[in-house]
Amino acid sequence: MRKPITCVNIPAMVFRDQRLRKGDKTLFGTIYGLSHNDRNCCYASNKYLAEINNESESCVSHALARLRDCGYIYYTFDSTKANSDRRYIFVNMELLYEYEEDYHNNDTKESDNDNGLVL
Repeated sequence: MRKPITCVNIPAMVFRDQRLRKGDKTLFGTIYGLSHNDRNCCYASNKYLAEINNESESCVSHALARLRDCGYIYYTFDSTKANSDRRYIFVNMELLYEYEEDYHNNDTKESDNDNGLVL
């Protein structure tokens, strides 16, 4: 049985990226959430990702390509007989950590609302 996703976390770097569509950002958050496992990767098929994001498989395929082209994800395939070409989607954590480090070193942070939320 698959573990349900309880929340979608979209890092500010991805959230602010104007090269991405809203659905791409939501898909990233879904992949990020599904990646918290023993291999730190997402095993989900395009069909499953489409179902939980209320998108078509074609939209998911295009969104994955945009996320890959922007450097946020990468994937590999395991073509051993037992796994029958299973895809592993990895979040590029180095890129996110680099952004976060640069952000925290920036002294000109501004709050976006009264709650102190900084995006």
